[in-house]
Amino acid sequence: MQIILFYKYIYLENPANILQWQKDLCQKLALKGRVILAHEGINATLQGEAEKIDHYKKEMSNHLLFGGIDFKESTTEHGRFPRLRVVVKKEIVNIGLDPATATADQGGIHLEPAQAHELLAQKNKDLVLLIAAIHMNLLSAPFRAHCGRNTKF
Repeated sequence: MQIILFYKYIYLENPANILQWQKDLCQKLALKGRVILAHEGINATLQGEAEKIDHYKKEMSNHLLFGGIDFKESTTEHGRFPRLRVVVKKEIVNIGLDPATATADQGGIHLEPAQAHELLAQKNKDLVLLIAAIHMNLLSAPFRAHCGRNTKF
């Protein structure tokens, strides 16, 4: 059994139209998991047989809006998802900002890990990082222990 995780920030004029296509594609391939669609893009975690996951990835790559997705992959012996859920929501990842005021095209430049480490090593006191992580992680003691004293939560 294979699992893929992915997201793509891209403006979707009508996410409801994409919803039916995603639902039909996943059902045809017997995939389970969840797909979240919003005007800002798509976020999904899906599981299925390896060849069916490969078929899904090919369909996504061939789609005008969804080419170039960086799929994260894993394998499991046991199914992790009991059903398929495809929904339209206000945002694909809840970061507490109104998606209408912070759109994907306003994002910064993508940094490779080495570039991010280099930037952090400069210790620029004017550098501001926005960490869009699950809120519970921000509250955990291990996470806070790795942050500097000037970190605001």
